[in-house]
Amino acid sequence: MLLPIRKQVAAILARLFDICCQWSYTPSLWRHAQVVPIYKKGDPHQPSNFRPISLTSIIRKLFEMCLFPHLEDVSPPLDIAQGGFRPQRSALDQAL
Repeated sequence: MLLPIRKQVAAILARLFDICCQWSYTPSLWRHAQVVPIYKKGDPHQPSNFRPISLTSIIRKLFEMCLFPHLEDVSPPLDIAQGGFRPQRSALDQAL
């Protein structure tokens, strides 16, 4: 969505993210998500056949991607048994 205008927006977002970090502030719109039910399979009239998906702000996701390398540097290493949200890890790896 922001790819076509990335050059025009980069400096503005960098300044915004810098201010957020300096003030330890996250805009309230970034802290909320819209939860949308996504149909899985089975009877579409049964709520159990849907799974919730949280739609968050694209700006929030960019902010998180900018923060991640800094947090990774200061956070303790993850336990070897921790597989969630790690590259080259799958549910099958955890099961075996």
